[in-house]
Amino acid sequence: MSIQDKYDASQSVLRQHNDVIGGPGKPGYVDPEKFIANVKAAGGTTLDGLAVFSWEDILSYLPVTDGIAPKALAVQIGNIFRGKTYGAAAPLAAAV
Repeated sequence: MSIQDKYDASQSVLRQHNDVIGGPGKPGYVDPEKFIANVKAAGGTTLDGLAVFSWEDILSYLPVTDGIAPKALAVQIGNIFRGKTYGAAAPLAAAV
């Protein structure tokens, strides 16, 4: 997976989230472009750079709404950045 693939996959997660919550202006909305700009500004400009981000790091680049931080989004994006997959598509080695 290229760095652009990882950016695109993380933005896809955010867009799916935004669709469910009702789009811009709704509590919990995350601007996918701003998120990637924040990731890049924090050093996520190489595959190795993305791989070192913890979910806590990623959480700091996401908005907090009414005291609620989108931890599940941060964990999902962290898994993308580190190349982790789950379920039927997961490589056998990942299950070991």
